[in-house]
Amino acid sequence: MKHIFLINFVIFFFLIHCESIQRYSLNRAYDTADVFTIGIEKGNIGTDVFFWCLGGGLTINSNSRGIGMRDGHFGIYEISNSATLDIIPIIRKESPANKVGISNIFVNSSGHSQYRPKERTKNKDYQILNILTIVPVPSIPSSNKKIAKCNAPLKLEASIGLYYGIRLGFNLNELFDLMIGFSSLDILEDEEPVD
Repeated sequence: MKHIFLINFVIFFFLIHCESIQRYSLNRAYDTADVFTIGIEKGNIGTDVFFWCLGGGLTINSNSRGIGMRDGHFGIYEISNSATLDIIPIIRKESPANKVGISNIFVNSSGHSQYRPKERTKNKDYQILNILTIVPVPSIPSSNKKIAKCNAPLKLEASIGLYYGIRLGFNLNELFDLMIGFSSLDILEDEEPVD
């Protein structure tokens, strides 16, 4: 009897903080979907594996576009948002080797740029950039140049392709947001807005 009362109290406590049970359920469903990445891509040549800003591979993804579920976005996404790497001075800015999405073990980059993002996912674009797979390149404060940097969420993601490819991943930031979200707190600020 004591356990039933305690379980009912906990459920009531979680639900009382919600504007509605329907909105609460919808937001938990979105948070659950945000944890996983699954996409089919065009223009994906090679293979790479990234954990946060570490990792890399041998890829040419600078013109890759995908469709699927990635970081809360359902739909079309790009690997590069036309950002240049600008970390190797001898490579011209217009060179394909200087674009986000190129990985060659020495310099590894990837990214996420949404096509028509929803309000809840508009701040989830990011870039990954590292040297020798283990040295992340941080963002440059107060820089107005569109250059690559490491501002990725804590996630594990891999892709493989021969022009057409797949991308699979697991986002630990979103998993934490899901677990905390059961108390109706929104640490990533990606809940559906109140109408």
